[in-house]
Amino acid sequence: MSVQKKKELTEEQKLECEKLKEIFDAKKSELKLSQASVAENFGISQGAVNHYLTGTNSLNASIATKFAKLLHVTVGEFSERLALEIAEMATMINEDEMNKYAIQLVDDAVAIDVLDVEVSAGFGVTTDLTEVIRQVRYNPAQFYEIYSGLNPDNMKIVNIKGDSMFPTFSHGDLAFVDITITSFDGDGVYVFTYDGHTYIKRLQKAGRVLLVISDNEQYKEWKITHEELFFIHGKVKVHQSQKLNFIG
Repeated sequence: MSVQKKKELTEEQKLECEKLKEIFDAKKSELKLSQASVAENFGISQGAVNHYLTGTNSLNASIATKFAKLLHVTVGEFSERLALEIAEMATMINEDEMNKYAIQLVDDAVAIDVLDVEVSAGFGVTTDLTEVIRQVRYNPAQFYEIYSGLNPDNMKIVNIKGDSMFPTFSHGDLAFVDITITSFDGDGVYVFTYDGHTYIKRLQKAGRVLLVISDNEQYKEWKITHEELFFIHGKVKVHQSQKLNFIG
């Protein structure tokens, strides 16, 4: 019985796999990915994923699209050849199919919900926050370009009320809060409930004491004195107004 020899990849195909692996290695920690999780997501074996990343198997339009979506990049970033192929395929899609695709894009949108502080803590009267919107939706490519490094699964939004944090925040700004941070994690701006009231303020460690600071100098700083009445909902990572401002 003769065994057909596997067709060797071209230099272009090998380079595509190398570029994809570079992107995967650079982003896997941030996106919490492994070859096993990619395999489960794609419905293929882990060995097959490894073969695509190491250049044993060549990439095709279907698998390239799946990798691009999972890594929040465009196919063109690792394969111009396949990007052109996909673009040519798109020109052959009829109007009905394009409408279905448009609906799919909406369904795949990155959605950030409002932070419900009462659910998080079980108590609290919002004083520095107000509910103007319930959800913000982004095109995935737009979100990951603007908010590089943020995991949308960990984020909630709050609407800022008042001027106590001006000029860092203005009334009506949106703040993106990382809800995985529920304890003091270094100086920064937090959403927290204390003694039945919810605030968005800057917290700063001073010895064993937490100082609560308003960026507006007209408001005096104060201290957290009863830890049993103190609950952190999350740490502000970025806020959106007329321009983007990263908090850290």
